[in-house]
Amino acid sequence: MHNSLKTKNKTLKINFWFTLVELLIAVTLSALLMTSVMIFTWANIRNSKKNEKILSNSNKNYSFETKLLEVTGNIDTNWIYNSWSSFWSYSSWIFLSTKWPNLPITFIGIKTFTGFCDSFSWSASATWTINRLVIKEMLSENNSHSWTTNYYINRDKNSIYTSWSILAVWTWLKWNSLSSSWTWTELNNPSAIIENSGILYIADSWNNRILSYVISTGGIYEIANNKNWISNPTDIYYSWALYITNAWAWNIIKITDWMWTWDKLDTSFKVPKNITFDKIEFIFNWIANISSPTSSWSFTFSWISTGTEDIVSTWTTLTYFFSWTTRTINSWTTYWVTINSISPYPTSTWSYSVKVNFLSWVIVQDSLNLPYFIKWDWITTTMKWNTIEVLSWWIIYPNNITSITARDSTITNYNSLLNNSFWIKTISELPIKDFNYNVDWNILSIKVSYYKYYDCLNEKHIIKEKIYKKLLK
Repeated sequence: MHNSLKTKNKTLKINFWFTLVELLIAVTLSALLMTSVMIFTWANIRNSKKNEKILSNSNKNYSFETKLLEVTGNIDTNWIYNSWSSFWSYSSWIFLSTKWPNLPITFIGIKTFTGFCDSFSWSASATWTINRLVIKEMLSENNSHSWTTNYYINRDKNSIYTSWSILAVWTWLKWNSLSSSWTWTELNNPSAIIENSGILYIADSWNNRILSYVISTGGIYEIANNKNWISNPTDIYYSWALYITNAWAWNIIKITDWMWTWDKLDTSFKVPKNITFDKIEFIFNWIANISSPTSSWSFTFSWISTGTEDIVSTWTTLTYFFSWTTRTINSWTTYWVTINSISPYPTSTWSYSVKVNFLSWVIVQDSLNLPYFIKWDWITTTMKWNTIEVLSWWIIYPNNITSITARDSTITNYNSLLNNSFWIKTISELPIKDFNYNVDWNILSIKVSYYKYYDCLNEKHIIKEKIYKKLLK
């Protein structure tokens, strides 16, 4: 009996240990299984978050890529101003010459930013530095240029003050309306002023116009605007005429109050649409029958090709016939025409004009009315009775005019330009690994390597590369 009890107790003890071991094994297996499930779930959540973040960043970066494509696809013939490997707080940067609708100077460069590490570790304490690509569209390197000690420009407030800090020109001054239309003046980034004979001339840059402020009366007048080819005037100078650095049109404009050559048409023009033609008619509003010129040598056209076999006819209209093939002009180019030895010509001062018809097979494709001779009133105060001419063409970036012939023709202070002059700034959403460009013959290639996914803690990145190409004509 005693031995039987001992055997039973021993069996129970062994069974107990087996049960405990089984329990421990079961708990361990359960823990391992739960850990595996948690790891699997965590990995799925992490990958889901990662994919979600990649998609979100890609979507956010789309607008930047669109802007970069727009800029590189809108580069002007003189496409590059300058570049260095490092400059200011940027690296691998370039200044580009771009056309409208971009501003005439576009900067692209890599800049370092500091922020939370984008590792999806949910550790907000980790900070890191990443590079992003920055596009800056810039307007002008000029600071306010004042040719008078009696007035100064406050560009922050789009206003002009007297030297004793009294407002002279500002939108909300009750007398500050344009005298010709009684609308608010509303200066927009005025860049230069000059005073002469009681008149303050204003380069109202972003409104694309030149204004005059009559000091004695406070009257404000438009002298010229974008209809007169004024396009972002950066500076003005006066010496018996107004001289304007016309930045967006890459030229120098001269506005005078008289014209001495009565037998000569000398004017520029733009057309509203692309036109194909084989002849041009000139109809003068004071001539019933025109007798001269009779030779094509009396005509000069800019950006319109001529030939030795071109013909000129006269009678009620002056007609220029182009030989061999048709010509085509576009809506974005400014053209120039000069006609000498016009007879009969005006003999008294008044407003004269010439109607220009572009024809193809006797059908008028389009018509323009151009000024021929303008009466003078001896003051360049209003838009009436002035002549406007282009003195210099294809200046890369005209600014800082100091005399009739002296001005800057390109950028002189890149640091000032980059620091003060940008209008629109676009920053890539995705971090950038590298940015560079190359010119092979007449093909510009801009290559951007960026991180589609950037994990700065684990350094497990996904890199993508894009190349933008531009044919340089």
